[in-house]
Amino acid sequence: MVQPIASGRKPVLFRNYPDLEDHLDWLDLGLGEAPVHRLKNLPHDNLWIKRDDLISKEMGGNKVRRLEFTIEFLAFKFTKGDCL
Repeated sequence: MVQPIASGRKPVLFRNYPDLEDHLDWLDLGLGEAPVHRLKNLPHDNLWIKRDDLISKEMGGNKVRRLEFTIEFLAFKFTKGDCL
């Protein structure tokens, strides 16, 4: 069910729960993974931020990662003749 990926990237969801690969369709939009940076000069010394803004200039973040699953789901529904 999971599309072949040229980049070799899999969603973190599939890495953490490999059994889901057989049950969820997914389309790689080529986003890559967001880097994580430690925040410095703050009262707390162990704060990190996920930089979704650095994934792509045109698009990025959780909305696009969600689309990777939604697009494949919709394609499946339309090929079956189901209406939304």
